[in-house]
Amino acid sequence: MLWTGQNTLKSIASFLFGYQIAMKDHNFEDDFGISLDFFDWVADKLGYNYATAGWANMILANIMGFDPQNIEWENYDISVTNTQHSESIVKFYALIDEYMDELKTK
Repeated sequence: MLWTGQNTLKSIASFLFGYQIAMKDHNFEDDFGISLDFFDWVADKLGYNYATAGWANMILANIMGFDPQNIEWENYDISVTNTQHSESIVKFYALIDEYMDELKTK
C-alpha cells in the first residue's frame, strides 16, 4: 500500500510525479515511470479528446460521471465524495495494470 497522506488519486499522482523527477535528477532508471503515453492511453480509454487534464483528473471525472466530451475542468471536483476518491484509486490501479499488460504484448 502506498501512503500519500490523503486518500485521493491526486495525492498518488503527486507522489509518482515527484518520484519520477527524483529518479531523473539522480540519473536512475525509472522502472515504474508513468510515461506520457499513459496520459494519451487514459484519454483514449475513457473517451476524452485530449489528455491535457492529466490522467488523475480524467479518471476522477470519469468516476464522478462527467461526460468526457463536455466537461468544464475548472472546479470540476468541488463536490467529489470520499467514496469517489476511493473508486478513482481503484480504477487507476486497474487501468495501470491494463496499460502495463498492453505494453508487454507490444
